[in-house]
This record gives sequence, C-alpha cells and structure tokens, in this order.
Amino acid sequence: MPSKIKFTILVNDEPYVDSFVQNKTAEAYYTGLRYVKVEYDTSSGLVKHIVSQGDSLHDLDSITVYPEEGHQHLVIDGNANPWEASYLTADYEHDQVPVYEEDLGVTDDDGNPEIYRYTYSEEGSMIQNIYIPNDLKYIDGKFVKPRVRLHMVKRENYFNRLQSHIEMCDTEFARGRSVYNENELQEILKYKAWLESYTAKYKNIKHWKIKWLDLPVIKP
Repeated sequence: MPSKIKFTILVNDEPYVDSFVQNKTAEAYYTGLRYVKVEYDTSSGLVKHIVSQGDSLHDLDSITVYPEEGHQHLVIDGNANPWEASYLTADYEHDQVPVYEEDLGVTDDDGNPEIYRYTYSEEGSMIQNIYIPNDLKYIDGKFVKPRVRLHMVKRENYFNRLQSHIEMCDTEFARGRSVYNENELQEILKYKAWLESYTAKYKNIKHWKIKWLDLPVIKP
C-alpha cells in the first residue's frame, strides 16, 4: 500500500485570484504510487500526459512506450515531488480548509449583509481548484507550476448580460395583465430595478462574488 507523503499546498488569498501574499496553506498527503512517468514537450516544457505509474522503477517499464517526436519521458518520484505527482494523478488527501467568507459591504433588499462564500473541495481536488489543469511544465530541469485558475466569465460579458435582461423586463412588462397577474408584474419591475442599480452598487466588487437575483416568472 502506498505511503502518505506529506507536502504543503499554498492557497491563494481568495478564490480565482492569482495572489498568495497572505501565505495561506493546507497540509496534504500524496497517496499514489511512488513513481509517475510522464511525457513532456521539449520545446514548451508542457507535461502532456502520464505514461505509466508504479511502486518501483521496474514497474514503469513493464510496457514499452516511445515518446512522440519532440517529446521526452520524465520519471517523477512522488517522495521527492509530491505536489507535482498529486497535481497529475489527483491521488492525494488534504486537511480541511476553512470556507472563504467575505462581507461585500452592501446589503440586500431586506437590509442583510451580502456575503460571498467559497467552499474548497475536500475530495482530493483542491490543487485542481486553484490551478489550471494540464498546465504543469518542466523547463531546464525544474518544474514550473501551472497558472492559477481565474474566473471563466469576464466582467464585460457579465455586464453585457444586464442590458439584455433589462430589455427583456421592458418587453415582458409591456405584455401587461393579459399575460401576467399583478404580483408577477411587480416581480418583473423589482428585477429590472435591481439590474439598473447593479453597476453602481457592485462597481468595486468582483463580479463572481455577486449573487444574481432570481429571475421573475417569464411566460410564453
């Protein structure tokens, strides 16, 4: 049975941000097979895929696999490089990481503080939550850590969504009481008012931290 090799995961200051100045860490344990043979691109250094794994160097060569042109094989010792082995195989455990919680400095319609919360995975995928997958490099005999995972939705795209929803509200409200009852019309107006206040209210807040108001009923 593989040993647990202890290592440290450096946790970014907040989710989706490439900053580590707060020096937050989590203790982790590589639990996979000791040796991991990988293939990497010699020009870019990018590690492309795992070739084989084993508890001994002999195990790695049980099947002969030749690297593609412009690529080489590299054996990673999980005892010496548990972070890299964990990133590639996802065979690791880590201690519980506190939920990231931030008061956004604004309140909802009921006067309650709006709080952003992010829960880190506790199922051996925390490294993959922080870093982009398939982005580890090996250059000049050293590993180069992957880029940090940023939020997939750009702020400008998020704000473009506002205008289309405002226009939708105008269209649906204009259909009037022949389609919607009074409560439904008021919900449409409430949603439109929230959209129109969005830019000013959240201008200094990262967009992924904002909880989007529930859509009103939209009828065919």
